[in-house]
Amino acid sequence: MLFGAAELLEWHVTREGFDLPWAIHMAQIESFAIHARALMDFLFGERGEGGKKTDGFAADYLQVGQWRSLCPPTETTLDPVREQVGQQIAHISYKRARLSEEAKQWPFAQIAASIGRPLRVFLEHVPGALVIEGFADRAWKALPVFLRYPAAVSYPPPNSPPPTATRMFRPGEE
Repeated sequence: MLFGAAELLEWHVTREGFDLPWAIHMAQIESFAIHARALMDFLFGERGEGGKKTDGFAADYLQVGQWRSLCPPTETTLDPVREQVGQQIAHISYKRARLSEEAKQWPFAQIAASIGRPLRVFLEHVPGALVIEGFADRAWKALPVFLRYPAAVSYPPPNSPPPTATRMFRPGEE
């Protein structure tokens, strides 16, 4: 959902004449925002950092400490996302009414890429026996094309830190 919504919203924002009805546009933003926050929690969160006892984390699927050593650092593109989701989507907030148009903008492609890079690393390392059948194939197909190349490229460019190199091939394609 994150990547599909990001693609649709980028088209809406950057392509002249590609208009979405208001309700669909807003539903896509809400879907994008909620999925971004959920994936950030999954990829970068850990058990005991708040959250519910039933929340899942990428670290749950690997040996203790392994995900921490594999996961790329959180890119600064993601720094404002949690607050932005809270102020503009998840809560009825007085701050929302006072936000400038600039503050209401979402760099959809950059946020999706900043989540997609560590998600790719997760997909490269998660043991198939720990996920439901077909998960890996569906997840790889959901990634934007630029993250499915044999060597992950950093498009759109993150604003910081520099892109993280990943394996040259998906597991089993060596």
